[in-house]
Amino acid sequence: KNLVKYISEYNQIKDDIDVSELIKQSKADTRVFMIYYGNDMIVDFSGDSAPLNGTGAYEESCILDSISDTMLSVFDNVERIYFTEDGKDYESGHISVSKDTPYAQRRP
Repeated sequence: KNLVKYISEYNQIKDDIDVSELIKQSKADTRVFMIYYGNDMIVDFSGDSAPLNGTGAYEESCILDSISDTMLSVFDNVERIYFTEDGKDYESGHISVSKDTPYAQRRP
């Protein structure tokens, strides 16, 4: 299991919850969900909302690039950004990325 710490909606640190369980619990009312896991940032999108749905190729690329650039700029410890769709591989009509492949990485 991949156990992580996370900050709840009430800003309380929660310990040792499985990543897939955390995503499942949080997806009921969240369109975008971010998990900081070691040096990785996982950004999980709901499949029925932007950028996966309702955007063109250019807009989708701009959204993903903006998110990854911002996370790498703001969080010093984040080395890799992963995008997923409902906890699975990121698959849209324009971009496909395996959940195990970073979309972006910090440059040395």
